[in-house]
Amino acid sequence: MNKFFLYSIIAVLIVGVIYFTNSGSKKASNNNDLSSQAVTFGAVLALTGYAAVDGSNIKDGIELAKADLAKDGINLNIEYYDDSTDPVKSITGVEYMHSRGIKTIFGPTWSYQISAALPKISKYDMTAFIADTSSDVVDGDILEKQHLVHGVSPIYQISKPSAEWMKEQSVTKLAIFTVDGGWGIAHANAWSQAAEEAGVTVGLSEMFDYPNEPTILGTLLVKAKAQGIDGIVWTGSEAGAVALIKKMQEISYDVPVLGTNYLKVGADTGKYSLAEKNVSMIESSRSESFNEKYRAVYDREPNKYAESSYDLTMIAVKAELEKGTMSKQEYLLSKTHEAFAKEYKFDINGDIINLNWSVTKL
Repeated sequence: MNKFFLYSIIAVLIVGVIYFTNSGSKKASNNNDLSSQAVTFGAVLALTGYAAVDGSNIKDGIELAKADLAKDGINLNIEYYDDSTDPVKSITGVEYMHSRGIKTIFGPTWSYQISAALPKISKYDMTAFIADTSSDVVDGDILEKQHLVHGVSPIYQISKPSAEWMKEQSVTKLAIFTVDGGWGIAHANAWSQAAEEAGVTVGLSEMFDYPNEPTILGTLLVKAKAQGIDGIVWTGSEAGAVALIKKMQEISYDVPVLGTNYLKVGADTGKYSLAEKNVSMIESSRSESFNEKYRAVYDREPNKYAESSYDLTMIAVKAELEKGTMSKQEYLLSKTHEAFAKEYKFDINGDIINLNWSVTKL
């Protein structure tokens, strides 16, 4: 056989072997890359019940992040569980996620649901990303709380901007109306501290549960007006915000009000008008650019937890893919995390330590 011909055949065979070997390696490498970018999380959220507005906004934020991650080739799978704003079902939801082998979840939604589920979250060594709370509104010990990552700055930080609001509004006699439980207690304590800092007398301080809030608020407002209360701070539910504003309009009670995001939700959804009313909202930082992004998809206004939910989803996925041998907590503590329009830095309690609260006139 001609040596040149023989060498040509051998060369072709070698090239072929190299090509198919490299091709197979590339396919294997690509498959590994794809599998390494497939992430499954759970979400135990209040999609019905009293907390449904917050739970639904949190879900919306997750879904927006999921769509953006898909553009980068990251496949995020989410298993949702509706706990109906029932803490017993929140526990059941955590149990369900554990049975599915899921170690990272979003939710539960409100503080008393989180407090109920926290022992199970800790027992199963899960990490729960909570878009609408901070550690100071959750009941649990230090070790348990280290399983939580929060999207809202600690509530005690509302004291300073609230005191400034009281001074600006020339409040002399304050009423504090809050829902019962960890969330309300944290707000009541912070507002009491703010009143002391501002030299304001707390003339009325009352708590209520969610089902009775609209009825009780009506009675409390009549009492506040009779006692000469000239400033109100409030936190509760959307139904409570509606009852608060409508009752003040009904009894012609015009004093400055400072409250949480539901005051804005009620106005945005047309349940009342804030025209000629002195109503302000205490909120953590948010961005108009995210609001525009949300409106483009859902054709409605988000509440502030949609953005923090989006951000926490992005952070949770990056932690899953980048942490290596570190625990999630070690990874979260190790760096500043870039989000949609701001950066997050967490402490050992999973609280944000680099963002603040502000007051916005509605």
